[in-house]
Amino acid sequence: MKILAVDDSVPFLNALEMILREAGYTNIVMKQSAPEAIDFLRSPACGVPGNHVDIILMDVIMPGMDGLESVRRIKADNELKDIPIVMVSVEVEEMKIKQAFDAGAIDYIGKPIKKLELLARVRSVLRLKEETDHRKAHERELEQTVEQLRKAISELKTLSGLLPICSYCKKIRDDKGYWQQVDSYITEHSAAGFSHSICPECLKEHYPAYADDVLKETAKKTK
Repeated sequence: MKILAVDDSVPFLNALEMILREAGYTNIVMKQSAPEAIDFLRSPACGVPGNHVDIILMDVIMPGMDGLESVRRIKADNELKDIPIVMVSVEVEEMKIKQAFDAGAIDYIGKPIKKLELLARVRSVLRLKEETDHRKAHERELEQTVEQLRKAISELKTLSGLLPICSYCKKIRDDKGYWQQVDSYITEHSAAGFSHSICPECLKEHYPAYADDVLKETAKKTK
């Protein structure tokens, strides 16, 4: 799990990192301004699978772009909007906290930091993030299954329509204008397969010397 902490106070970031590392969270990135954090989130390295940020701890009051504006920008970005954001604030910033929640923040932690509160909220948000990621992965699998079914149905509809077939060689013309053997065409456009045999008429025509014996033997086996 990767944690991004954003605060303009270096001592606060160091204290935050110490608490998180002692609790077993070792993948921590610290930024001292909102623009730096957003640039990091949008960087190619952060988009690599397995390297995504799982939670953002964002200070409310910072010089330049504050935490509230940061939340708005992150939530407006389709690539970043699903990252849970926890605001870090003091009590006098209550109105900004409310605005941050309205913008999309999921929780907040008060300053000065209380170790038990911090870890409890981080664990809770990360657990929710994990469940959300699992649900989204399941939804993607369902979408892929639906698409495969749609494709199969489309192919079956093709077979149910009129098929151009040669009157002499019995080849079928596909939708790209190519002529194929009947068995090849049906195999490509359905779940059907073929096992080759020979009918009685063709047996008599091509193998007259063996036809009667083969047909008698076949009749015995089918009784």
